Amino acid sequence: EDQPEREEKLKLLGFDFNPMGLPGVGAVGSVTKASLSDIGTRQERHDLSWEERFIELVQFRDEYGHMNIPHSEQGLCEWVSKQREIAREYKAGKLMSDENSEQIERLLGIGLDVHP
Repeated sequence: EDQPEREEKLKLLGFDFNPMGLPGVGAVGSVTKASLSDIGTRQERHDLSWEERFIELVQFRDEYGHMNIPHSEQGLCEWVSKQREIAREYKAGKLMSDENSEQIERLLGIGLDVHP
C-alpha cells in the first residue's frame, strides 16, 4: 500500500493532516484521540500503528456491538489478543509502563473485556 492510499484511508477514519504531513488526530465517532503531531521517532510511529488498530477496534465494536474479533480478521484479532494479555498483566500489577497504562485505560474505557 502506498502513502497516498494510506493517507486517504486515514482521512476516512477522521485523521487530519498538518502542513508537515504528520497526522494530528481529531475525533472519530465518539472516540477522541490525543494529537500525534509530534511524531518523529520510531517508537512514536509504532504508537500510530497502535492508534490505527484502536480506531479499527472501535469501528468494529460500533458496527457489530461487541469486540470478539473473528479469526478471519487476523490482524485485528491478533492485536486485540495481545492487548488483552497486556491488560491482564497491567491489572495484576505486573506492568508499570506509563505508555501501556494509558493505552490499557483507553481500551478498558471502550469496554474491552480482558477475559472474553
